[in-house]
Formats: sequence, structure tokens, C-alpha cells
Amino acid sequence: MFAAAPPLAVGDCPHEDMVALVTALVTALAARTGAPVATLLHTFGEDLLVRFTAVHAPMFERFPNFFDLVAAIDGHITSRCACCTERPRCRASR
Repeated sequence: MFAAAPPLAVGDCPHEDMVALVTALVTALAARTGAPVATLLHTFGEDLLVRFTAVHAPMFERFPNFFDLVAAIDGHITSRCACCTERPRCRASR
């Protein structure tokens, strides 16, 4: 379905591309299993958050809520990626 590509990191591709990929995968899984897309996305997100909090508990303890954590991660990634200060869409604009 998708061509092989080198491993990606945050900032390597536009957000819209990641949304399109997840949409295609979840839509295919929904068609195969008969489960609603919303249920699959909710279940995946819930499981991912449980795993992240188990593996990275100290990081989660520093923030009062999940949205503050995501904002801090985004700010940290953007500040460490030189191309983000030079281009509006990071490496995607190359």
C-alpha cells in the first residue's frame, strides 16, 4: 500500500500526511473488522496513552494535564530542529 521509506521523526513530514496515513490505515482496519473508525481511534489513543504514561511516568508527572504535556513536547521538538526556525513546515518544505 505504501512505499518503503527511511524511519521518520517528528517534523520529517507534514501533519496532513500523517493524518492521511492514519486515516487510510484505520479505514482499512474498520473495513476488515467491521468496527467503527471512531471506536478504533479511541481504543488506539487510549492504549497509547496508557503505554506512554507507564514508560515515561516522570515526564507525565511534570505537567498538570495532557494538553500541557503535548504543548511542551511540541515546543521542545521545534526548538531543537533548526529547520523549523528556517522553514514554516520543517523538512517537509524541502
